[in-house]
Amino acid sequence: MGLILRRALLTLAIAAVALASGRALYRALASPEQKILWRLEEMVGGFNGMRAQPVLDGLAPRFVDRTSETSREDLRGLLAWMFLNEVDSQGNFLWSAALDPETISITVDSEANSAAVACRLQFFRARAAEPQLTWDARFAGELAYGDNGWQWVEVSEANHSERRLR
Repeated sequence: MGLILRRALLTLAIAAVALASGRALYRALASPEQKILWRLEEMVGGFNGMRAQPVLDGLAPRFVDRTSETSREDLRGLLAWMFLNEVDSQGNFLWSAALDPETISITVDSEANSAAVACRLQFFRARAAEPQLTWDARFAGELAYGDNGWQWVEVSEANHSERRLR
């Protein structure tokens, strides 16, 4: 019985390594457009999960929103404030975001390791237990590929004026 158990565990271990290797290979061989889409989804997932790091991982250290002169550090502070203060009495985050995949436009310049990206991101805030659209955001800007993957370098267009004030 011990030999059968060892073989079964060895088979499971080999399968797990093969699966992890296959996933890593799949991600490595994906197109730049797919990698950018994954980055955007990771950022939204981080926001919705009250995890600042996935959001910040998508922003280059020199990131700036040219439409509002907001830097990466400004956004880090805003996220920290939101994650601490924008929660209900049970500690649930009052905000959520949804990326609209139908509106994403990605134009990659492989020679420059950059991409022009435009997307729509909807921000909702819970009010009376129902999420209400607070900002139907539209962003356009540039991402650059570097040691940390694809990261926003700048936002050149955003409809900040259409945000609803609470």
